[in-house]
Amino acid sequence: TGVLGRGGMGVVYKAQDIRIGRMVAIKTIHKEMLGGDGAVELRARFLKEIRAVGLLQHTNIVAVYDADEIDGEPYFVMEYVEGKELKNYLEEGTRFSLERVRHIMRQILEAFDYTHKLDIVHRDIKPANIFVTDEFTCKIADFGIVKHGDAGLTQTGSVLGTPSYMSPEQCA
Repeated sequence: TGVLGRGGMGVVYKAQDIRIGRMVAIKTIHKEMLGGDGAVELRARFLKEIRAVGLLQHTNIVAVYDADEIDGEPYFVMEYVEGKELKNYLEEGTRFSLERVRHIMRQILEAFDYTHKLDIVHRDIKPANIFVTDEFTCKIADFGIVKHGDAGLTQTGSVLGTPSYMSPEQCA
């Protein structure tokens, strides 16, 4: 029904699953990125995200429902989260109570405890990748540069992520 967001890799659309009747989010890769030098790595990273997130079943992680390709363009269908990014609350200057902060952090940390036990590391956690529902349930999204076990796509010396949210060691 419209564009939810645009990122460095692609576009996320809001749509209705006509078979079930629920709202979903559909993540795609920018068409212009599917050709050229980095296309093979980009496609591999996208498929890796689908596989990694498809394994995850946790209340605080956006669920993946389906994945496919149309005319060579991969996409995946995931849970649509009604709410807003934690980033929006911060930009608005929202001040949460200490109890609310504990509640938010507990959910985020429980989700990462779960993923790390499965040897899955997000690698781009930031307020824009944490959705908060009206009931203050947190949902972590965008595992686009996920590290799953030893099967990394990152070459030695390459840097992935959002510089503002990287550790000093990564930036150096």
